[in-house]
Amino acid sequence: MTYQRDTVPNKGTLRDLQAYLERTFQNLDAWTLRVEELLTSLIRIWELNGVTISWAFDADLDTTVDPGVSNMRGNTNLMDTWTQVSMSNFDVVGRELDGSQIQLVDAGNNIRISDLEKGAVFYYTMDSDIVDNDTWFQMNVTPIDGASANPTDGDVMEIVWYPELSDPAIPAGFLN
Repeated sequence: MTYQRDTVPNKGTLRDLQAYLERTFQNLDAWTLRVEELLTSLIRIWELNGVTISWAFDADLDTTVDPGVSNMRGNTNLMDTWTQVSMSNFDVVGRELDGSQIQLVDAGNNIRISDLEKGAVFYYTMDSDIVDNDTWFQMNVTPIDGASANPTDGDVMEIVWYPELSDPAIPAGFLN
């Protein structure tokens, strides 16, 4: 959008002044709307891009029930075959997540899950929006690539959401 400056009428009718003011306020409204859209986008990127939350791994493979306070689970033994992940609404240090940080991440976004105890990192694409089950969250994922591991009970697991990276292929620099 380009700014078009109108000249203030020096002479003319009240109708000319009214038309000038209408054009000025239309330009101002358009710019205000655009600035609000940009600020909303920047806030979303700031809040979500690279948001990191950690949980303790629970080796129970049932991702259809609450994983327990401060825990997360995958639906198989190996990270590279997970298609569903469940996470407590409390992170590993006991902070309660109200869901607003997680619910803004959409289907198609990419995530990174790391087993910090084993140094394993794996990347996934989210197949659906995250389901908020009041005391825990659940998401369906498709494995992309990475170094897999077999997490064990108590391993600290870290999830990083990349909401702006929706291409299922791993973008350049994503594995850094």
